[in-house]
Formats: sequence, C-alpha cells, structure tokens
Amino acid sequence: MVLGDSAREQGAHCDRIPASLPGVGYVRIDGVREPGRVRATYVTDDDIKAMVAAYTPRCPPLDGEQLFQAAEQDVAAEAAEVIDITRTDEHTKGDDKRQAS
Repeated sequence: MVLGDSAREQGAHCDRIPASLPGVGYVRIDGVREPGRVRATYVTDDDIKAMVAAYTPRCPPLDGEQLFQAAEQDVAAEAAEVIDITRTDEHTKGDDKRQAS
C-alpha cells in the first residue's frame, strides 16, 4: 500500500471512492497524521485525442538528414549576416576617416 499499513485506520478509505469521481485519492501530508483527500485533474482519452489534434504540428516531422540540412542552412544564413555586417562596418569606418579629413 502506497500510503502505509495504517492509512485505512487513519481515514484513507480508498475503496469508498466511487467510480464517478475520477481523480480523487488520498495523500500523506508532512506533519499531519491523517491522510488528506485530494482531487486531481482527470484527463479522459477523448481529452487527450482532442489535444493531440489541436497541438500536432501541421508539417511532417523532419528526419535526421533534413534536420542536419536545416541546421546547415541556419548556420550559412547567420554567417552571411555576419559577413554583411562586417562589410558594412568596414565601409562605415572608411566614411568616418574621410569625414575626419
């Protein structure tokens, strides 16, 4: 028994929880002798199916090779941005020198 041998004598009558109350149970609380009755969210199979339908990505999942190619494209795009920024900075520095003259 998860709650311990004396839980029933202390009030945890788990066998008296009706099937119409899914999610109801008992827990041990530090510092309290008697088990406490709790109710947790109960998610039905239909609820899970609805969540899967609502939150499944619309595009097919990528396989390992596609993920690798996508990562390479991201790195290449970031490198191109860095190169572009560096070139812009070099041109700006030259403009600063001309303006100072």
